[in-house]
Amino acid sequence: MASASWYKETDEKINYTKLCRLLVDGGTQAVCSVFDGKYPPSSLKAFLNANKTSLQKLKKPKGKVLNNEQWDKLYPPNGSDPQSKDFDITLLFVLLRNICGLTRPATGWDVLPHATDNSLEANLARIKYYRNNAIAHKPNTEINDADFKQHWQDISSALQSLGLCQDDIDDLKSSPLGEKDYNQLLYDWYISDKDVKIQLEDLKSDLKSDTTDLKSDTADLKSDTADLKSDTANIKSDTTDLKSDTADIKSDTTDLKSDTADINNILTCRNIPITVLRAEP
Repeated sequence: MASASWYKETDEKINYTKLCRLLVDGGTQAVCSVFDGKYPPSSLKAFLNANKTSLQKLKKPKGKVLNNEQWDKLYPPNGSDPQSKDFDITLLFVLLRNICGLTRPATGWDVLPHATDNSLEANLARIKYYRNNAIAHKPNTEINDADFKQHWQDISSALQSLGLCQDDIDDLKSSPLGEKDYNQLLYDWYISDKDVKIQLEDLKSDLKSDTTDLKSDTADLKSDTADLKSDTANIKSDTTDLKSDTADIKSDTTDLKSDTADINNILTCRNIPITVLRAEP
């Protein structure tokens, strides 16, 4: 008979739930704080309007990144001002990555950055990485104590660097969980799943763009190679012509010397005082 322990609360399940809340709730707060620091609420509408063309390229179905719900958060249909507090973490990541002028981390946006890289972009990438690997890709809702301790340290350090209060992080770690926490966990799963799907579409778009660029570069290289071959052929042809012209000059010089010698011989035979003609080489 199969064990029924899957539904029971365990320390490992509590670890998982707290880590989810740290990543999604804490992560959203930290990322929103970064976004507001770059584009305060007072200038958000103007900033989004200035970048509307770029964001439209990301909108589904053509862009396959921003859905209608997210688009309406950016550009409310009723004409009201957009509020960053209404943006989920997925939308915030899309904005920061695509229109906020951030520098791509050395390891990329979807790979865990080097431990020595404490840049803003690297800490954002850490949050994305752990959300995907600690939540979305796990086969169950459990995390052992050793992994929990290491993940918590890495994630909380990144969140603190992004502006989250360390006291709030510590409170979440020590506080008992209730029904509200598990309801929040269900929401966190939904957000994480949506984020992973968007990242996959974004990755496909990047791959398609890179492939197009590679094809273009290859075509340019082929064209440059063809031009180089043509130039080389022209140089060879010019060299051949130069050799031929040089041979003709040598032949003409030889003929001139021969003609001069013949004239001198004729004049000598007739006993005509002459001034010896010398052919120039």
